[in-house]
Amino acid sequence: DKKNLPIQSLSVESKCINKENSIKYEKLDRSIEQFIKNQQMMRLISKSRNANHYLILQPHYGINKGFTDLNTKIYIYAYQKIMESNFCTNNCLDYSQIFLRKDLSTYMDNFTNKYKDEIYIDNIHLSDRGTSLVANKIIKEINF
Repeated sequence: DKKNLPIQSLSVESKCINKENSIKYEKLDRSIEQFIKNQQMMRLISKSRNANHYLILQPHYGINKGFTDLNTKIYIYAYQKIMESNFCTNNCLDYSQIFLRKDLSTYMDNFTNKYKDEIYIDNIHLSDRGTSLVANKIIKEINF
């Protein structure tokens, strides 16, 4: 029995947006620094086990649709800072915009679970089709 997925709004309350509706860059930069530290630790753990660690920035609906809202600007800023960091001199792939030229006009119908040709279920989560497209790109780029 399939359950209905909750509908996710495109506007999400963020701790990185102040009451004046502008980005709190200091808070955002601290979050990005912590994210990179976590990735560094994961890379060290991987290396200790003779494995390769890859950081792959996931596709984001708002970025691919060209949205200009603050939440999308936060993702764009964060992804750019991550990719420009010393950590991302190797094994970092930015897939945030891989669907930029695709028709992303609709999501899956959350109440019927019916898919047409959607790539996203909501603004962050990919459909089976979207996941397959990303997985194939990873396989090709990393050369498994």
